[in-house]
Amino acid sequence: LASFGEVESVRVTRRFFSTVECRLTKREPVALLLAGSMREVDGVGTVLPKRAGRGDIDLPVITGISERSIRKESGRRSLTRALEVLRLIRAEGFAPARQVSEIHVDGDDIDLVWTGSGTLIRLGRDEHAIRLRKLKAVSTVLLDREQRPAVVDLRFDRQVVIR
Repeated sequence: LASFGEVESVRVTRRFFSTVECRLTKREPVALLLAGSMREVDGVGTVLPKRAGRGDIDLPVITGISERSIRKESGRRSLTRALEVLRLIRAEGFAPARQVSEIHVDGDDIDLVWTGSGTLIRLGRDEHAIRLRKLKAVSTVLLDREQRPAVVDLRFDRQVVIR
């Protein structure tokens, strides 16, 4: 049972006389990965088998990682970085399913696409936690008004560039 990709853990316990209890924990998807085809990914970066999917369209989509590279260390690293940004987004109080439609990995850079407005949010290569706090500070002013910016660039230390 543990060899199935959608199974996170299996616990088998022997009970009285002839009873065996088997408890399965299923992996829960946190994002969709667009790498050749659309696949679900759990919080630790396990790409779930196609048969396991719930087909949940409310999950953010991770793009920029090719189907071939996902099997290599560089692709796994990119996926891990995207999932870390997703975790940080949740930690800052954003609701990824409602607010983030895409997490795009381009080499070392990570960009977000905001749901509804299509605003591109440039996070850059590092210090994502600091940049997401900066986004939270400006989001109520910028992203909740009628005219939303096309780009919010958070890659600079002491400024936010808005276009």
